[in-house]
Amino acid sequence: MKKRFLVFLLTIIAVFTLTSCSKKFTVTFNSNGGTSIDPVEVKKGKTVTKPADPTKEGSEFDGWYLGDSKYNFSSAVKEDITLNAVWKVKTFTITFTTSGGSSVSPQTVEYGKTVTKPADPTRVGFDFKGWNKGDTSYDFSTPVKESFVLRAVWEEKSDVNYFTVTLDANGGTLPSGESNTIRVPEGGTIGTLPTPTREGYKFDYWTLNGIAFNTNTEIEENITLVASWTKEGGTNPGVYTPKWEPNQQTGGWKADQLEFKILVLPVEQFDPFNTNYTGTSQNIKQRHQRDVESKYGIMISYVNWDDSASWGPSRIKYIKDNQPSGWFANNDYYVVNIASSWIPTLVSAGCLAELAKIDQQGRVTEGIFTEIGYVETPTGSKNYVPGTYQQDTTNNQVASTSQRVYGYIQGSVRPDYFMYFNENLIAECALENPAELWLKGEWTWTKFEQYVNELQTALSSKVSSDGSKYYALSVGYAEFIIGATAASGVKISTSRPSLGLTSPEVINKVTQIQSLRSTSAYEPRGVEDVATSFVQGRSAIVHGDLWFIDDASRFDPAQCTFSIGAVPYPTADGQGGTPITTFDSNEAILDANDNPLELVKDSGEYIKGLDLSNSSFLIPYTSTSCYSVLDTKNGKQKIDNKIIFAVMYDLYDGLGADPDVAEVEEDEAYRNWLLTKFDHEIYADVIMSVQGKTYFELLDLISMTAGGGSHFGPNGFWVLASKICSNSTISAATELNSIQPAYEQALRDMGYNI
Repeated sequence: MKKRFLVFLLTIIAVFTLTSCSKKFTVTFNSNGGTSIDPVEVKKGKTVTKPADPTKEGSEFDGWYLGDSKYNFSSAVKEDITLNAVWKVKTFTITFTTSGGSSVSPQTVEYGKTVTKPADPTRVGFDFKGWNKGDTSYDFSTPVKESFVLRAVWEEKSDVNYFTVTLDANGGTLPSGESNTIRVPEGGTIGTLPTPTREGYKFDYWTLNGIAFNTNTEIEENITLVASWTKEGGTNPGVYTPKWEPNQQTGGWKADQLEFKILVLPVEQFDPFNTNYTGTSQNIKQRHQRDVESKYGIMISYVNWDDSASWGPSRIKYIKDNQPSGWFANNDYYVVNIASSWIPTLVSAGCLAELAKIDQQGRVTEGIFTEIGYVETPTGSKNYVPGTYQQDTTNNQVASTSQRVYGYIQGSVRPDYFMYFNENLIAECALENPAELWLKGEWTWTKFEQYVNELQTALSSKVSSDGSKYYALSVGYAEFIIGATAASGVKISTSRPSLGLTSPEVINKVTQIQSLRSTSAYEPRGVEDVATSFVQGRSAIVHGDLWFIDDASRFDPAQCTFSIGAVPYPTADGQGGTPITTFDSNEAILDANDNPLELVKDSGEYIKGLDLSNSSFLIPYTSTSCYSVLDTKNGKQKIDNKIIFAVMYDLYDGLGADPDVAEVEEDEAYRNWLLTKFDHEIYADVIMSVQGKTYFELLDLISMTAGGGSHFGPNGFWVLASKICSNSTISAATELNSIQPAYEQALRDMGYNI
């Protein structure tokens, strides 16, 4: 009996199991207006195979959903279910090409909706007649089903003279619907040019007579523009190639002929299209700028500072007066070339865009610098991959306040804190050239004091035609204190931070300068950057910066008809360095007369360098020229701070090598640039000799901050230095102690803990 019952029970279990395992469920697909998908039967516990995506006109398939959640096709089916298709409406971009007219922003339109008719564009010398799609007038009530381009139709005015611009695609093909001729009114500009295509080639830019063409050029005659091409997959020998393709890191932003103005002075030092351009590789820089303009859809122009902003304080005021109102952005100004020492003042007024955050060592931690940049990988390969912009850490500190960077500075730190002298006047006095004394290791403080006295003795008999005296020294007091203190091996203030204004070493150096000022060798002077007497040839030694040379506002070449030399500030006694010598005259540095420089006259031992490795000498790096972005959160055509920096970075750092010029190392390139500044090589060699002895001196920034944006404000160091040095009865220690609290507060205002 028990055996029969057991058999019966096993039979029941088997039947139940077979019935359970064979149970099936139905998976239904609801396409919600899309192409239909047949339902599928699935055994319990099995998965359903994902069907091919359905399609639906005007929509993009987003996936199958069970309830509110996207269905996981690896899930076991345990019941009947219905999967619903979810759709997203397709959007399309409508681009407006105005063919030289005012720009019209593109529109994003959903499938089936209509394009909003924009305000009519304008164009000098033409009447606007409407918009065409292809060759047909566009009906703005037509539902949109694709992306397309609308082209402005223009009619020439009868009372205007026109010229023809012919486009030669040079083996390529113009876009469909584009004419190879453009009519432009006399004095008008072309505006946006079409981009041709050519199999196996990349379009570079349009050229006129072999030079990259500026679409902002006024047309005064019939011209032919020729397309420039580069073979894909490499570079053409002798053809310029940028380091990387511009505008690859802005998320697809591209303007429609947006003006992009950069404020500088003087324009001829910056603008490669200026007829008086003074820089190098003009043709290459022109080509590169046109490439950047084409990729971004912008027109770059360099503009001189307004006459009311002729120098430091007035430029700071000009920016502070115009930035808050939006005047700069409204008039297409996005970048300013300024002194880095202005940054704290302009930032406190809300004028500049933050580019990066840095740590106390100047290393970038976050910001735009981490979003825009390329890195050469491996080093020396000329292969650039997306990375982080690596600005020199000292440059980051110089161009920052409160550990936030607001300035863009290319290349390595290059000290620019020198004495400049009238080479001809010193030679006339029969004294040895200061640069030669430097390279001999003899330009020390005691030697300098003796030299100044001898120079003044020789000059004392000279009187100008108007009765004015001659002077050995006309050095700015503040610059003299900063430069001479550093040269003696003492830092006044550093980014640690520290403030040594009241240290015995600083007080001693200020007292020495105060004593020099009381002699007849030192011209009684104010606080101007360059003494008038130097420009007129009546004083021998001044302070200056490299950019002063040939600048009409400083060492004006029209007045400085003499040769200008440069030398560092004098070292402490016994710290002049050790000359590096050779008996091969071909290895020697050339002296001021362009002869091999001898250690001792007629010795046959020549100088080829100066070893400062055991010298206490330092040269301060205080402030430098930098590019800053005028804070633009959401400007015309959605331009913003990141895009503005990207344009600058691609324009300057992205510049490739000149294929017609041999490449050189960075130091050699810098020396070559120095040679363009001076009449004799020795001054370039002197400046190169101190490249490894620089440090970041904060006093310049502290003075600007404490002075309310000016060195000449109530607590500005330039005013204090003048007060001390101009009166030998004043105690340097007392005056420096009096300013210490204000300068400590300025450091705190700049974000330093002191």
